[in-house]
Amino acid sequence: MAEKPRPDPVIPDSVPAVIIPNKLGYESGIALSWAGNATFGIFPSQQVNAHCQDVKSQYANNPDYKDVVHHVRSDSVLFDPISRKLVNESNGYFIFAQKLLEKVDSTDFSLEILKLSRQYRSVLRACLEDFQSASSTSQGSKKAFYLQNIPTFYNMELIWHLCEILFLDIIPGDVVLSHLITWIRFHVPQVEKEANKFLLEEKAYSDFVKQYWIVVIDCLLQRRIDTVRSLLKINPDFESEPFKIVDTILRTMPIFELYGGLTISEFQVRHECWKREAKRILIDGKFSSHKYLTMIVKILIGDETVQDIIMKHCETWYQHMVASLIYTEPTVKIFDLAFYANQSITRYGGPNCIKQLDLILCAIMEVDAFKVIERLQDWTEKNWLPTHLTNLLYIGDKLNISSTQSSNFANSLHENLLLDYGTLLMSHKSLWQAGVDYLDYCRVEGRATLETLLSRVPFKTNAKALKIIYIARERDLEEVVYNVSKVQGMRCLSRGDIGGALTWAMKCQDPVLSSQLADIYLKKYIKDGKFESEDLLQNLGSGILLSDRLAFLGRYSEFCQMLKNGDQKEAGALLIYMLVNKVPPKFFWLTLLMDAVPLLEKNKNLFSSQDIYDLMSCLQELSDNYSNSNVPTVIDKLKDIRSCLARNLAEALIREGTKGSATNKLLQITAI
Repeated sequence: MAEKPRPDPVIPDSVPAVIIPNKLGYESGIALSWAGNATFGIFPSQQVNAHCQDVKSQYANNPDYKDVVHHVRSDSVLFDPISRKLVNESNGYFIFAQKLLEKVDSTDFSLEILKLSRQYRSVLRACLEDFQSASSTSQGSKKAFYLQNIPTFYNMELIWHLCEILFLDIIPGDVVLSHLITWIRFHVPQVEKEANKFLLEEKAYSDFVKQYWIVVIDCLLQRRIDTVRSLLKINPDFESEPFKIVDTILRTMPIFELYGGLTISEFQVRHECWKREAKRILIDGKFSSHKYLTMIVKILIGDETVQDIIMKHCETWYQHMVASLIYTEPTVKIFDLAFYANQSITRYGGPNCIKQLDLILCAIMEVDAFKVIERLQDWTEKNWLPTHLTNLLYIGDKLNISSTQSSNFANSLHENLLLDYGTLLMSHKSLWQAGVDYLDYCRVEGRATLETLLSRVPFKTNAKALKIIYIARERDLEEVVYNVSKVQGMRCLSRGDIGGALTWAMKCQDPVLSSQLADIYLKKYIKDGKFESEDLLQNLGSGILLSDRLAFLGRYSEFCQMLKNGDQKEAGALLIYMLVNKVPPKFFWLTLLMDAVPLLEKNKNLFSSQDIYDLMSCLQELSDNYSNSNVPTVIDKLKDIRSCLARNLAEALIREGTKGSATNKLLQITAI
């Protein structure tokens, strides 16, 4: 009974679909197999079990179906041409970071690591800006791709910057507010841009009154005190008493500076006095007729009643947290941040409303490195960021290691991240060399992984094959050298490039392949009467030691060169040596004996009677092999060689003057 046609698959909208363009797979079903490097091989496969009858498939030998393997790989934003700049530049910083560990004269890398962190952040920012630029010039799906990933790279930089502050930066007394303000200002730059539009008179106060006050409050919540004062001065009512009083309050506001000369307690006393005075002025009703000035002063003194206003001006809970701390806890320390973060999160909907980014930022504010790394791995972009951030924390001994067990865990975590990231890069045709660098620093599994993946790097040109071999030899991965060289050698052979094939055979040190190629060389010489790639044969060097056959090829090439140079004596001696010692393969004996004929004819004194007799013995052995041959040319050649040898042997015996010996030799020849 014919099978019923398969219904079209129903795929939920929420599940991304991958269409495999294979008719046979659609009819029979498909299966998949792990193909390495984050790749699956998907191919047509009929589902069978123990109860199925063992019969020939209805799809077998059907020309309408093509049995094709499709490779499906999870894509990564890092493979985009713009992102590849990030990968390549950060690879250089990564290598430099590893070299810090090799310094035996120093153990404190704090300043170097902080500098590296800023360099990583710089290339991350450059990548983000390139994505923004590309999104404005691209169209269609490419534009959608860039727009989709801009928030990802923005958040990556946001996370990295906060980690840099709380884990890597050196903060005296752990008083962290000024660093957090810098963090917010850097990642919410539109506040300064909008303020400049008013200050540079691109926008007139009279035309944008409501927006003007929004910008004033926004600047205040980023502690841009000088900007707030400048904005107030362009207000038409600035000369009025309420404005002057607010300007004085802003001007006299104490700001804690890490190296300002005041201790924390001295600053707190001064700040409390300033706040008390501002509160008194507010209670006196100096601003009762002006709601915006009242709002400003309430924010300055940390009045709880303006929290809703602050929330309206802050898009995120962490902006709100920093804005509130500026005027309520200006000397907040790192270990208190988690508490204030929870307060702000509660105002923005609590734990039920937070996203993965918020969880990561909370973990950073808890200064829990392991939790940060764990949550980063669950995030959208889980390769570049956790790998490089963990590497810096590991080198700087910032993973809060307090026992041997946690130390081993840190080592394992660090290696696994490098291994995953390196493996990902090894799956890309342009980034695989960067992947090698990361696997190099995986002490436990890196070498074995690299040996496996390096052999799988696709290559079509000699240049790329040589690059892989160079990398493998640097690391003593001889199996990779062998595999790549053999593949390339077989490709050359399939194209008829015997010289290229022989070169690769010597690179992979394969005696079997080199012997086979030497035979091909010799048979081609028998047919054409000349060698391909003579320069290669003359420069085999130590390669002739790979196999006896290759050694003979080198010797015979040397023999031909001697004849070409007129060195008949050396050529004759080499020819006798090769035949007497049975160096050449049997199929090449006839060629060597034919080479002996012109030498015998040109120089009667070149061979001794013993040499000629040895040649005749080889001829007889060869004749036995051709006893059943019906090829006229071979039979004629054997007769010509025999006649030449007999004639020259007689002359040699007479010349040597050994009559008795001559008689014996002639009798032996007659027997032959």
